[in-house]
Amino acid sequence: MKKIVFTALIAFLGFNLQAQEATPTTTPEIKAAPNGVTAQTVYKEYIKAIGGEKKLKSIETAAIQGTVTIPGAPMIISTEMKIKVPNKEYMAMTAEGMGLLNKQVFDGEKGYVEQQGMKVDLTEEQIAPKKGKHTLFQELYAKSDEIALEGIVTEGDKELYKIKVLDEATKSYRFYNTKTHLLEKVEVEGGTANSIIAYSDYKEIDGILFPFKQDMVSGMQSINITFTSVVFNEGVTDEDFN
Repeated sequence: MKKIVFTALIAFLGFNLQAQEATPTTTPEIKAAPNGVTAQTVYKEYIKAIGGEKKLKSIETAAIQGTVTIPGAPMIISTEMKIKVPNKEYMAMTAEGMGLLNKQVFDGEKGYVEQQGMKVDLTEEQIAPKKGKHTLFQELYAKSDEIALEGIVTEGDKELYKIKVLDEATKSYRFYNTKTHLLEKVEVEGGTANSIIAYSDYKEIDGILFPFKQDMVSGMQSINITFTSVVFNEGVTDEDFN
């Protein structure tokens, strides 16, 4: 459960996703995108929609807090995440009456996971996909050979651009609304199963649109995350990643 929550928290900001077991989904029909629309143009429209390249590149840190709701869980879970460009990461989860459940830290070169008082260093295999990646707003830095536009899918009354992320470590897809240009969801394949993370309730923070709700479905479990505080360029130091 803890790993699933972490995946949902970090997906929007560009952390490396780990596929989770989930119920297989039916692949919707894909139609061709209009002439001139590519994965790169979709990313550019998204960047423009949430604040613009200049604004996004001015963000060096993010401090995020939120609450996690899991159907049937008897406790209130709080989350705290800190990020520093290009790829330093900190995430902790605490439960009311139980204290720290899980902490994960990466300082750009090495990291660890702490759980129930036990600290385990990240392996080289876990570290490798993190190096050379940009944690915040990955669309700013995606190269043309790293993404591919598969076409347009229809979901309810929405049409979404489906972009495949060409990553050897995981197979994932990102879906952007053709009208608002906002990121609607991310799918990560794990064998014959998918994890699905949906994004909604975009709010403006210092000129940047950020999704304050993230809903994840994985197998028979659903997790709902509501962010209560998002602060850019404040409240984060290098010591947070030790």
